[in-house]
Amino acid sequence: MEFKVDRVIQTYLDALDLRPYHDAELCTELGELYNASKRPHIGMAFLMLTARRSARAAEWCRQFNAAGSINLPRLSPCPEVEITAAVPGVLCAAANARFFPFLLNLIGSVQKNSWGSVRKVVVCDLGLFPNQADFLSKLDRVELVCSTWPVSFQAWKFPFILETLRREPGPLLYLDAGCYVDRDLEDVFKIIEKQDYLFFFNGPYDDPMHLTRNWTSRYVYEYFGLRKEDDSTVTAMSTLLGVSRRMKEWMVKLVDHNDMFLLRPHSDCIDNRYDQSLFSVFVQHVEKLHLTRFEEYLRNAAGYGTPNSSITIHRSKFRPGDAYGSLRSAAADGSLIPRVAAATGARTYEVSPDRDSDWSQMRQADCK
Repeated sequence: MEFKVDRVIQTYLDALDLRPYHDAELCTELGELYNASKRPHIGMAFLMLTARRSARAAEWCRQFNAAGSINLPRLSPCPEVEITAAVPGVLCAAANARFFPFLLNLIGSVQKNSWGSVRKVVVCDLGLFPNQADFLSKLDRVELVCSTWPVSFQAWKFPFILETLRREPGPLLYLDAGCYVDRDLEDVFKIIEKQDYLFFFNGPYDDPMHLTRNWTSRYVYEYFGLRKEDDSTVTAMSTLLGVSRRMKEWMVKLVDHNDMFLLRPHSDCIDNRYDQSLFSVFVQHVEKLHLTRFEEYLRNAAGYGTPNSSITIHRSKFRPGDAYGSLRSAAADGSLIPRVAAATGARTYEVSPDRDSDWSQMRQADCK
């Protein structure tokens, strides 16, 4: 049954290549097919493209985001924690309503384990509920911003990092909302500042599932004048990206390739992994930058990596029941009670593309 669904998905993706990428009916049906094939993350990417023009897609998105409805913790003042790091950094993250609990857990882990080395946490609103956005605006050193780039297929990620890099001094570390900070990030920020960037290979390295060509459409390779069959590299992670301000021009080049046609799946690779696929090819084959091995700093929630990790990735995938556990325990020990910010609200800004593209018309028109 799953094989038959995959064949139908391939047929639809071929049809999409011949139509505007945001064809409402076609994208809605693709989203439903991906959901039926047990790939809800890709299904929702297609459905979010057309949620404003398709009642079916809008209802799918409503149900998807409803999972993020939680009882918000009580905000209580607590003693100020000074920034003590010689090189304090800026942490970036993003979430929609569904991933709001994981985002809170990430922020809670930073407050608990690395608050003395983080100058600010910048959060990109990808579709939070109003009460969730209001809650974040009351957290100390947390700034909520709104991107006007499309949410689907992670098209927002690289422009968001670039815009934050332009505005904020010091090293910048982007983390997906499902990550958890295990210990002080001061050393990580020092490395980013010293070598300008910190990018990672995926792991385990002997697992063929992590080969870049298994997760990347041939169109990405052909765009850069490469052959997919020649690629034997392991994927580069886009879950975690560290850059210094000296990488601004490099990020501009990356954003220039941030095209929806390259980010979305095609029939030759129905599991094309959006930003990760594009980033893997660009950083390893086009720019030929050095990547750090996963186990030097990281671990995943399945146990792979270093036991003395700075960051645990994919915690939300392996331990969904514990996503909100750290903040729920705040009342008991006081270690993770979010501190009330002195500011009255969050400042927002819009991210605009540096060039016109065939999908720029689909930018988010409003931010709640």
